[in-house]
Amino acid sequence: MTSNGIAILAFISLCVGLFYMNLNRVVSVHFCDSNGVSTYVNTTAPPQELSFGNCHIENMSNERYYHLRQVMKSSK
Repeated sequence: MTSNGIAILAFISLCVGLFYMNLNRVVSVHFCDSNGVSTYVNTTAPPQELSFGNCHIENMSNERYYHLRQVMKSSK
């Protein structure tokens, strides 16, 4: 294997490793519920000017947060 092949293999391994580490990173997610329905899910706090119901913060993996965001977007 040439040095170019080794460099390409190392670069691909680095990209896969970074992607895996990002999915497993723990993030703090703001949840707001009103009458049993989630009204807000995001990593930033909701604006104080608007009412989203009862809010709390939950720690979870970035992969789970991404899945929740996709479900919220598809349910609109």
